[in-house]
This record gives sequence, structure tokens and C-alpha cells, in this order.
Amino acid sequence: MISVSNISFAFENCKVLKDVSFSCESGRIVGLVGINGAGKSTLLRLMSGVYEIEGGSIEYDGRKPSEEKLKGQLFFLPDDPYYTTHATAKSIFDMYKVFYPNLIYDEFYSAMSTLNLDMTKGVRSFSKGMRRQLYVALAFAIKPKYLLMDETFDGLDPLAREAFKNQAKEMVKSSGMTILISSHSLLEVEDFCDETIMIDTGRIVTSEELKTKDSGVRKFNMAFTEGTACVTAIAALKQIGASKIESEGRFINVIVRSDIPEIESKIKALNATVLEEVSPSLSETFIFDVKHNSSVTEVNK
Repeated sequence: MISVSNISFAFENCKVLKDVSFSCESGRIVGLVGINGAGKSTLLRLMSGVYEIEGGSIEYDGRKPSEEKLKGQLFFLPDDPYYTTHATAKSIFDMYKVFYPNLIYDEFYSAMSTLNLDMTKGVRSFSKGMRRQLYVALAFAIKPKYLLMDETFDGLDPLAREAFKNQAKEMVKSSGMTILISSHSLLEVEDFCDETIMIDTGRIVTSEELKTKDSGVRKFNMAFTEGTACVTAIAALKQIGASKIESEGRFINVIVRSDIPEIESKIKALNATVLEEVSPSLSETFIFDVKHNSSVTEVNK
């Protein structure tokens, strides 16, 4: 199990993380989601031992990131991995082999061949997506017990993303690996992660907590027989303070706050030909939660 307890961190006078706590069960894929600047990369660097924690604790089955016995079992893939000017995939493999003796060349070479990536070509000439694939192949060849990945989907095309997701699931199933992967997009991770942890302005909320708590979000689908009625409805929805309105032709999807007085009667008064209330997605709930708490923070300043 990965256990993060009461972690805080600041760069000079800029507080990045404030009393962050959560845990991840072993043998699971966990998504760490937050907007850019929420502290995801900083948290992963603390969890990998790149940064020293200022308070609180981080443990992997009771071991701290700095412990020698853990280092060979923990691999961190940052958003932009370091490589030297003349580095090739082969030289990168040789370097990591020093730190991870169990790294298997045949598996890495096979993955690189499948991706049509040249082992002897300079990594500088690779595109961002190709470099990302190289390091993902390296991570899976290392087969660490704990794999931390920062914005792994960035730079990967749709086919590469699908291949990565399938391989990640297979690695977890076959080896019991625990994967924590960060992303600024909940849509990227919610379809294949076992659980999602969301971070915003130092707050942590899990996907289960977000599902079970009263989120304050209500979503309605509406259809109108005439385009003019649809336009009138959109104007009315803006007037009552709808959080999000999407329209296409005579159809409207709208998200509203549940605390708007008499919201249901106001929606019904629009006289839609079709009106149904549906459950908001996890992504929609999280976005609302972030915006709502940001506005509350602003008011309290």
C-alpha cells in the first residue's frame, strides 16, 4: 500500500501542497487528476524522493522513498525525462540498468521494435510522443513494484494511448504492480483507472467520495420543437445562473447548481417538449467542484 499522510510543501513563499493525505491499495491503477498548477508533479516528485518532504510522511508498505531497499522497486517517469545530448535508447537502457539490475533488455528491445523506434538513433531526433513511448517501454521493462507516471498521455496519439492502457492493465494483472498516473484530464484516466484521486488547491478528494457526497450538481437534457424556443430557453438558463449550457440545434444539455431557489420549477417553466434529469459524469462533477471551491476561496480572501 502507498500511504501519503499530511504532506505540505512550498517553493520559497509559494505554498504548493497543504496537508495532503490519501492511500492507494496495492495492485491497482490510480489516476491523480488536477488542473495545471494543482501540485500533481510536485506531489509525485515528493513521492519518488526527488524532493524532500517538509512535514508528514510517505510510505510504501511501511518503507520511505529514501530507503535503499525500496529504490529498486520504485520508478518515477516525469513529464519530460532527462537525457544527454548524444543519448540513444540503448545508452539510456544501459544507464538505467545500473539502478535497476532486473531490467530486461529483450523485453525493452521487443517493445521498441513493436513501436518502430530505433535503438541506436539519437533520442534528440525523436518527437515528444516517441520519447514518451521510449520511456514507457523502459518503465514496463523495469517492472517496478510501484510506478509513478507524470502526464504520460501527453504527446501520445490515440493508438499509442490505447496500447499503453492495455499494457498497464496487463502489467498490474500479471505482476501486481501499483501504478499512480497523473493527468490534467479526468476523461483520460476515468475509463481505465481502478480509482481516481483529485487534487485542487491542496485539497484531495477521491472519486468514491465525489460520487457519494452531495455534489450540488444537477444535469438536465431538453429538446424543443422550435429553434426560437431553444434560443429563449438558453437566455433564461443564463439568467437563473446555469453553470454550463451546451446546445445543438433544438437540444440543450445544462448543468445547474442544486442550491438555486426553485430550480426545478424554473426548468419546467421553459416548457421543453422533452425534459429529463440525468446523472452528471464524474468529470462534470469534479469540474463543478473545482469551480465552486475556487469561487468560495475568492470570496473568503
